[in-house]
Amino acid sequence: MKKWLFLVLFLLLSFIFYTIYLGFENEKLLKKLSQNQNYELTELELKKGFFTSRANFKLKDGLNLGISVKIELEFSNIFLKNDIIKGKVYIPGFLKNSSKNEEIASFKANLKDLSLKLNIKDINSSSENGIGVLKGGRVFINFDKNFDFKNVEISFDSIDFSQFYDKFFVKNLKISYDKNLKARQNLSFNQLLLNKNKINSLNTKFSFNKTEQSINLQGSLKEFELNLGKFLNQNLHFDKAMFDIELKLKPLKFENLKVKINNLELFKNENLINLQGNFDKKSQKGDFEISSKKAIDEIFTWNGSLNEYFVRKNGLYVLHLKYENSLLKINELEFMDLKK
Repeated sequence: MKKWLFLVLFLLLSFIFYTIYLGFENEKLLKKLSQNQNYELTELELKKGFFTSRANFKLKDGLNLGISVKIELEFSNIFLKNDIIKGKVYIPGFLKNSSKNEEIASFKANLKDLSLKLNIKDINSSSENGIGVLKGGRVFINFDKNFDFKNVEISFDSIDFSQFYDKFFVKNLKISYDKNLKARQNLSFNQLLLNKNKINSLNTKFSFNKTEQSINLQGSLKEFELNLGKFLNQNLHFDKAMFDIELKLKPLKFENLKVKINNLELFKNENLINLQGNFDKKSQKGDFEISSKKAIDEIFTWNGSLNEYFVRKNGLYVLHLKYENSLLKINELEFMDLKK
C-alpha cells in the first residue's frame, strides 16, 4: 500500500515540477522570439500560470505605416500540449466600423515542426464610398530553428475593392514564397477583374535574381479580356496565353523598371499571336514586335481594319511598335504622341 502511495505521490510531484519547468521553458522561448532581428517586439508582458501562461506584445511598425499590431499568446504548460501555442492578432482602429474587439486573425503555432497556421477573419469595411471585402484569408509559415521563416503560403477565397469606377476583384488567390530566392515561387487565382479587364485564371511561377534585382515570370492565362478602349474602343478577348517575362529594378526603385518580354504567346480561336519586346521606364523607350501567321482582321472582329499596320515578313504578318519619349512609331513611321 505504501509503495502505491509513494508511486502516486512521486507521479504527482513529477507532474507539478514538470509543469513548472515548462512554464520557465515557455518564458525562455518568448525571450528568444523577442531577440529575433527581423522584427521588434515592444510592450512585452508575460503572465505565468500553472496550467497555462499568457503573453501579449506589440510588433513595431518598421514601415512607418501608422499601424499598431497587438499579439496575444497562450502557452500550455501541460505535457503533450506544450508544443502548441495559440494566439490572436489585433489591429486597433483598422476597421472603422468594428466594435472594441478588433481581432483580425487567430493562429496556432506548432513548436514540434516549427510551423504556424493563421486564419484571417472575414473583413467587410464597405461604406457608401465603396466596397472593401476580404474573405477566407489563410497563412501557413514554416520556420527554421532560429524562428526565421523558411517559406510561406498565403491564400484568400476572395478580395473585393471597388470605388466609383475603379474595380478590383480576385477569387481563390494563392501565393507561395520561399526564403531561398533561387527557388520557384508560385502565384495563382481563378478570377480577376481589374476595371474593364478580366482574367479567368492565372498560374505562374516566378524566381528572383538578387544580384540583378530581377524577377522572372513564367506561366499561363486562360480566358481573358484586355480593355484597349483608348486605341480600339473595345475589349480584346483571348482563349489563353503562355508567357516568359523578366522584370528588373536596379537600383530598387520603380522609375528604374525594365521589362523584357522573352516570349508571349496569345491564342484566339486556335490562332497564335506572338509578342516579344522590351521597355525601359527610365529612358522612356520601348520596342515590341507582334507577329501572326493569319491576318489580324481574320482573327478579331472589330469596326475598321488593322491589317494596314501589318507588313508581310518571312510568311508572317508583322507589326513593329517603337516607343520613345511618348512618341509611338509603327513600322518606323510616326503614329501618335501619347502625351497628347
